[in-house]
Amino acid sequence: MANKLYEHPLFRIRHELLSPEDRIQVTYERAKLVVKTWNLSPQDIANCSRRFWEHQQDPVFGVDPALTNIMTCHINLFLGTLIPLLPQKPHLKPLVEKALKAEILGNMFLSELGHGLDIGRLETVATNVDGGFILNTPCNSATKFMAPTLPLDGIARWGIVLSRLVIEGEDRGVHPFLVQTSDEKRMLPGVTNRCLPLRSGSMLDYSLTSFDNVFLPETAFLGHSLERPKDPRTQLHSYIWRIPVGTCAIGMPAVLSCKLLARIAADYSLRRTVGGQGGQTVPIISFRTQSLPVAHTVAIAHVLSAWMHHVVDYFVDKNTSYDARTALGTVFKATVNRLVTHCAKELGERLGAQGLFPQNHLGIMDTDIKGTTISEGDVTVICIRLFTEVLLGRRQLPSPAHTNTLLFKRYDAYLTSNRHLMSSFKNGHRDVRFNNLVLPQCDPGIRALGHALAYSAAQDAGLPQSLLDLFEIAVIKLDSGWFAEHAGVTEAVRITKEDEAAGRVLHDLQKHVDDLNIRPWVASPLISDEKWDWWLDEVRRDNASFAGGLLKRSERLEAMLSRL
Repeated sequence: MANKLYEHPLFRIRHELLSPEDRIQVTYERAKLVVKTWNLSPQDIANCSRRFWEHQQDPVFGVDPALTNIMTCHINLFLGTLIPLLPQKPHLKPLVEKALKAEILGNMFLSELGHGLDIGRLETVATNVDGGFILNTPCNSATKFMAPTLPLDGIARWGIVLSRLVIEGEDRGVHPFLVQTSDEKRMLPGVTNRCLPLRSGSMLDYSLTSFDNVFLPETAFLGHSLERPKDPRTQLHSYIWRIPVGTCAIGMPAVLSCKLLARIAADYSLRRTVGGQGGQTVPIISFRTQSLPVAHTVAIAHVLSAWMHHVVDYFVDKNTSYDARTALGTVFKATVNRLVTHCAKELGERLGAQGLFPQNHLGIMDTDIKGTTISEGDVTVICIRLFTEVLLGRRQLPSPAHTNTLLFKRYDAYLTSNRHLMSSFKNGHRDVRFNNLVLPQCDPGIRALGHALAYSAAQDAGLPQSLLDLFEIAVIKLDSGWFAEHAGVTEAVRITKEDEAAGRVLHDLQKHVDDLNIRPWVASPLISDEKWDWWLDEVRRDNASFAGGLLKRSERLEAMLSRL
């Protein structure tokens, strides 16, 4: 769906000039606006329709990465969990209807401070009592970690809390419970929020949340049964089935970020000039040290964008199994996030000192993509699980339409070499050498398939060969040892190929950048003199009273120092 949210005041406001509290407030107001603009139906969310996936590709999520967190939790995890329960639990309908209109915001409370990804060891306890349950955080390690829970003015907050169910002293496994954490003004009794210190990157009220004797009615139980499950692990994963959906979905904002980075870097490099001979000025794009990372990012953005559309086609195909979707989601997220963080690293110094500041996006995008690499399925962990299952013959991954490419040969070699290696282990994947030798290859092995799938999808999309060639070179640079050893691409060969491909891309750079169709969303002042002058006026007006015009010790600082 085409929209012009970039014209809305909430997206035109200079976010970086606001206080941290105001920045977070604006992000929540943006979230409400996006929910209402897209107006997804219950069927869109429950069935992960094409419109659901189009929503995930809205450029707003590249512009404001914190918005991605709010929307992923609210739409995918909260509503995505509740909507399928409506036939059995019709009492949830009024709450779901409010959530669909952003009249309330929802979340999921899974990770705990002391356990992280080890969700089988969750310690939050819901004890069965007459008429319902009592929810408790028994110790510091059971504190729910990261999910934002600061009360929002005018908006109640709810969450799905994964907790152990205890009945008559017996642990009945981990189940989901529906919990309201705050009303329109304050935390509810027994629920405690402690905001974490602001991290680098985009700002949000990431929190530590604990529960102290919170009574929940019987209707708060969202699990299958109060009986002890035969297979607690399988049951737990059935409750959090939307996380694999989020694994794929949360990779899509990284593609949008890559497109934004390519646009910003290209426009800045074409606009910025330095003095040359005879008093002439030349754009810094004329230097290969500047143009190469720009050209690589443009090529990567185009290829990943083509692959993203192909992934959506795969997900909405009714013949695609849930396991196949989960596997491709893992491959997509791992490949995209790693490539885009690499682009951000390569461009980091090429935008100069100005690029370090939040108005130019790069630093925020880099940090937040690293954050999404961990959330909705930690990339390292899910790659280990998936690649191991492939080696054991328990999973089959999708093959690209074009298997005669250099990039697919590399993936095939990863599989062959690791299968051969594992066959030499006395204890198979339980052998200590599997941990030492194979585990470190799981992440790059999965990404090798991702590179081949992306390249193949871009071929089918009809991308210019120059962009395909430069994408291939970018991948070769990431694993130059293998390509030199097995494909004859020595450093000298690689440099020559890169020069030829980059020259062709740079010849049509303006067209390639325009074809990304992202410029209306770029708020960075780096891209034009007009935007730069306008931004400077904003800074002079709105940042003039920073710190009241005088830095001095605050009462809070004095109090903190006095305790030390």
